[in-house]
Amino acid sequence: MRIRPRLLAAATAALAALALPAAAPAAEITSCQFAGLQGGFTPTVPPPPFLGGQFAYSFSGDALNCTHVDTATPSVVNTPARISSSGRYVSDVCGTGSMFGTMTTNLSAPAVADLVYDYTIQFVDWRGVLRGVNGSSTVSGVVTVHPLGTTCALGGVRDFELTGSVEVVL
Repeated sequence: MRIRPRLLAAATAALAALALPAAAPAAEITSCQFAGLQGGFTPTVPPPPFLGGQFAYSFSGDALNCTHVDTATPSVVNTPARISSSGRYVSDVCGTGSMFGTMTTNLSAPAVADLVYDYTIQFVDWRGVLRGVNGSSTVSGVVTVHPLGTTCALGGVRDFELTGSVEVVL
């Protein structure tokens, strides 16, 4: 008769272990939406039929909204931020190619550290997917370049605005 209570206790413990999910590791997640980040290429990205080429670029501006979530505490902070970046654009043809750069996101909330990360954006018709890794952090997002003044068809692109979003998981 003593075996039965032990067996029942062991079975109950095994079922309880199966029913409780393992705790997720603590993470910090920062996501920002932005529009109107001002930037430019040096030299101007030429119009078709010109193929190829590498161009320096930079952009900066204020994020519309950033949300920082710390799952360990848990806490949520909504804050404005300043975003800046520079790098190189490798063109297949005007509007299609890749950007390789480093982005800094200066969050206004004093309790939240600034973020610096390397990224790549693959573009087709100036719309692209942003991907990056910085140490144990992952970076992802979507970005659209809006040429200012001229377009690929009308003389090439030098100045632009950037819209999109980025998420960093620490």
